[in-house]
Amino acid sequence: MRLKDVPFAPAYVVFHAAYDNGAMDVWPATTFAEAQERASHHQSRLEESGYDEAGIWKAYEKLPRKKVHIFHTLKGE
Repeated sequence: MRLKDVPFAPAYVVFHAAYDNGAMDVWPATTFAEAQERASHHQSRLEESGYDEAGIWKAYEKLPRKKVHIFHTLKGE
């Protein structure tokens, strides 16, 4: 999926996988603060599980790359 095909959202929660040149899995968020909280929570869980080398969770207002691996919709949509 190309960046131009990603639906607009005020913020995004992104998982940069350690494989495939940092492929991005993207989830929309309603605010940047919410995105930061979700990314921090997921990153903490990843580190606790011992799989912290698998990738990294981050929050963005604007996506940093041109290609998205998977765009996930919010539950209930």
